[in-house]
Amino acid sequence: MMELRPGDGPFSDRYPSTLATPCIGVPKQRPWQTRQLDRHIGHYRIRTLQQGVAQCPWRSRPCALARFRIPGTCHSQSQNTTFAHTVKLPLLNGKFVAMTDHRRLRVLYTSHASVVDVYQDKLRHIAASNIELTVLLPDRYLEGTRIVEAYRGDGSYRVITRPTIFGERGRQNAFVYRGLRSVFRDVQPDIIHIEEEPESFVTVQLIRHALKMRRLPKLVGFTWRNWPMPYPHWPWYHPKRMLYSITQQMSLPHLDVLIAGTHDAEAEFRPLGFTGPMPLIPQYGVNPEIYHPPTDREASRARHNLTGIVIGFVGRVLQMKGLDVLADAVAQLTDLPITLVILGNGDHRAALEQRCRELGIADRTRFVHGIPARDVPDLMGCFDILAIPSLSAPHWREQFGRVIIEAMACGVPVVGSDSGEIPHVIGDAGLVTREGQVEDLSAALRKLATNEELRQQLRLNGIKRVQDHYTNARIAAATVEIYRALIARSHS
Repeated sequence: MMELRPGDGPFSDRYPSTLATPCIGVPKQRPWQTRQLDRHIGHYRIRTLQQGVAQCPWRSRPCALARFRIPGTCHSQSQNTTFAHTVKLPLLNGKFVAMTDHRRLRVLYTSHASVVDVYQDKLRHIAASNIELTVLLPDRYLEGTRIVEAYRGDGSYRVITRPTIFGERGRQNAFVYRGLRSVFRDVQPDIIHIEEEPESFVTVQLIRHALKMRRLPKLVGFTWRNWPMPYPHWPWYHPKRMLYSITQQMSLPHLDVLIAGTHDAEAEFRPLGFTGPMPLIPQYGVNPEIYHPPTDREASRARHNLTGIVIGFVGRVLQMKGLDVLADAVAQLTDLPITLVILGNGDHRAALEQRCRELGIADRTRFVHGIPARDVPDLMGCFDILAIPSLSAPHWREQFGRVIIEAMACGVPVVGSDSGEIPHVIGDAGLVTREGQVEDLSAALRKLATNEELRQQLRLNGIKRVQDHYTNARIAAATVEIYRALIARSHS
């Protein structure tokens, strides 16, 4: 089993219950899993049940001879996800019959973000790990500024789509599915992996359906949260403050594992009473077959008409992304042959263009948007530096910065602010500055722009860091280890 060492890097479990051991030490057994043998006196003697049936802390299996559940002994193969669950059923003549279930581990996975095909690359790797994977998706969902039809996968796993309420409006925490009863009846999952926030209505909906199953599945949650919820600036009478407080308290007690996408998640969820494991694993990684250093960088730069030192930004053009700070920093580098490329669009674009004109760098700034997604890696590979100068707000901090790992995979050094998760993602593949500090950002950009040897070292560091931590295959392997650890704990 993969070793997960405590620490600050990805794939770590920094809490007393560690996934490095064969059994996950969830402190409390769910009260609704307890079965009282007193009810079965009319069927079998207590002594007979105690002698013939070993206590199983995982779950109970329905008895074929009597209409009640009895605990059973479980046996697992720890090296793969095929497992056998054996139940000894006492017969009237005093003998026992063993019923064994050999099959692959069944996982029901759901995430609204996976309606986009690029976000399903991780699922292909999970399904290739001997997992019987079923993916539940909204049939249509508002992704960014457009409604996206759910991608149906490549055939290596099953995809089920269901209509939603509020899904086409992009209400991440408020949407719910329709027609889930048939999904649970058909799939009968051993594990339900819910990649939605704990306070989301859909998380509560899926947990409630899971609790109705005769065979209780393990529940795996996910969170990107690195700020207090409900938001501190909401007044006490705000409807969302009351609703989200209720929904997260309805979901947290039932989660066996809560995967954290940020280092700050512990500080947010431990005070709420969650005591289970919180392994640190990003939700998505990169596909190295798509994001990789260009084979002919000079030809790519010539094709995009880029010369000199190219400083790039990729993402939404919003004020909280700190692009005004970036423009001010570039304006201090007039002695260097720098071109600033802004790849993206957003509400702050017009104001940013005006600011560039006022600073006298409009002729050195290029705004690019509307290019196909397949062309982004080629343009990104032309950058000499990627700048991510995000600014924290009372209700927002950078949660990951997917573009950071995409740039590192393309061999581009990164300069980022210390907002949220950015420093943890960059690691040794770039430079980190204080957010909102123009002088700091300008000095870091100058240092990289004038030191080719340092840029080359950071390129190599970034490529290695992505290969070690941020490929979809690596993230899928860490996720499957959680599934195996849950089953191993259940069978122990």
